[in-house]
Amino acid sequence: MRVTQTLYNTICVFERRYKAILCNKKPQMLMVVRRCEGNSIELTKLKEMMQNQYSVHVFTVSLDTFARVSYIDASTNLLYISGTPIAVVYYRCAYTPVDFAGDAERRAYCEIEKSLAIKCPSIDFHLAGLKRVQQELSDAKVLGTYVSEDEAKQLRGIFVDMYNFTQPLPPWVVEEVGTRPTDFVIKPQREGGGNNIWGTGVSKLVTELVGGTEDASKYILMRIIPTTANTYSRVLDNRVCVDVCIHELGIFSAMLYDTHLERFYENTVLGYLLRTKPQDHNEGGVMTGDSVISAV
Repeated sequence: MRVTQTLYNTICVFERRYKAILCNKKPQMLMVVRRCEGNSIELTKLKEMMQNQYSVHVFTVSLDTFARVSYIDASTNLLYISGTPIAVVYYRCAYTPVDFAGDAERRAYCEIEKSLAIKCPSIDFHLAGLKRVQQELSDAKVLGTYVSEDEAKQLRGIFVDMYNFTQPLPPWVVEEVGTRPTDFVIKPQREGGGNNIWGTGVSKLVTELVGGTEDASKYILMRIIPTTANTYSRVLDNRVCVDVCIHELGIFSAMLYDTHLERFYENTVLGYLLRTKPQDHNEGGVMTGDSVISAV
């Protein structure tokens, strides 16, 4: 409910901001999806809620078909889908290389970014979420440029050490990786899960990257976040499974920011997701069956 309310509020902000060029047309929403979308039930529910609660129509278009149904007004930069102005573009894809199989997908992404539509996420905020940026923010000096000293201290209290391979690793870190590789994980600049390197693969890749390769900038080294394991019952395929498990907590939030006016319209927490997985599972995706959603 709070997600749909936030999306509607965003559309209203767009409508007020560009009222003069909308010419009394009601802007709607575009959801960019994969051609073969594997999570269609959730997306259909979101479309129904937006329509029923706020009379907002949600178009669903894949990047490779975007050019057939869209155009951008050269004088206003408004994005239109089937003749309807679009206020919000919600990306359900465009996070992995497979989403950009050809020139059509890359051109579509560029066209959307150049339009006035509010992107979720925009390219700058998407890049800000990359692992390399997270690693830089783990540095106390870098973090201190964005928050107060007290806030930085609190945040650093829940951080783990992260390192990039474009600079020499501290000798004691290289030694630890060699003797206890399971205490670390190597993460590439990728989203979507399933791309991390674990266990003995960590020490092998560190040896290669420390030796100096063109791939050094593609990865970061991160200490494993310490967790407390307990025995839990999980329901999988209508079966009760009892395993030693750990929890992973994710926080959902929404931020609407005007980069030109440097103004926040919204910056709030919307909810959380607590998932539970066996302690010996590296990956934790719910859709992949590695974990289950937990109740609190």
